[in-house]
Amino acid sequence: MEHNAIFSLNIDYKSFQEDYLPLIEIEEVKEQWIERKKHLFNTMNLRLQTNTTKALANAELVRLELLYRIKASNIDLERLLEERNYDVLSELFEEYYSGQCNRRLIGREDFSGMQRFANPVLVDIPENVFYAAMITLINTNRVSKADRLIHVWEEKKGELTTDLQHAVEMITEFRQIISDYDLGEIRKSVEEAEKMYMLYPEMMGLEMFLCRVYIETECFEKAKSILDKCILKYPDEGYFKKYLGDYYLRQDNDVQSAIDCYNNAAITTENGIALLEIDEIMEQLNGEQ
Repeated sequence: MEHNAIFSLNIDYKSFQEDYLPLIEIEEVKEQWIERKKHLFNTMNLRLQTNTTKALANAELVRLELLYRIKASNIDLERLLEERNYDVLSELFEEYYSGQCNRRLIGREDFSGMQRFANPVLVDIPENVFYAAMITLINTNRVSKADRLIHVWEEKKGELTTDLQHAVEMITEFRQIISDYDLGEIRKSVEEAEKMYMLYPEMMGLEMFLCRVYIETECFEKAKSILDKCILKYPDEGYFKKYLGDYYLRQDNDVQSAIDCYNNAAITTENGIALLEIDEIMEQLNGEQ
């Protein structure tokens, strides 16, 4: 039985109660509710075991499909990592990400997903394949997803290998940079980001961060240098088009070019923060006209 809420912006809940309560036998409903709870408690372990069996079957299917895809395509993961070819790697791992990150396997931090969140099921792939998948996530601005999956791997497999420890260090360093920025330590965060960017020039999250901070601190030449590269490298990522609009607006006061960039960015990004920022800027520009 599902508990479906009724939403209305015009009618208060008391009006709903007045409509349906006269039609309900309160005592009978209470008895049914108690019996249902007894049944749920009596079958709880069986339901959990069944759900775990289903999750393990799903995990095995994801594992087999990924390994077959790697074998059939004759892909050399090590070579792709050396070439930093994250477009090909992202496409290769997309179904794996979808399957491993499904709430049936790793849950969620909400009421219905918390049991599986505390007891996740791992898609048991070879360590070198898992590492390639995690490095791809980290370098394509999906750091939180990589962090969660590495924690699941460590919980199920034990101590991390040197390669995976390196991936964790990348995540930790990047998050520290963002934390410093949020705490107002702008210079420190920029210095650390620039050092990290020298080591990982293909890390999209770093590119986004540096574009943003360079524009905010009016380091326009540095911002444009990264933007020119990223617009070509990520033609479908609207976030960089949004930053290009910021550049035109703040460096050149070129309102029309900025608006064109913002409109293009709004179409090509699904990032909620970027969309909110674009809406706010467009409202300000419309108010000034």
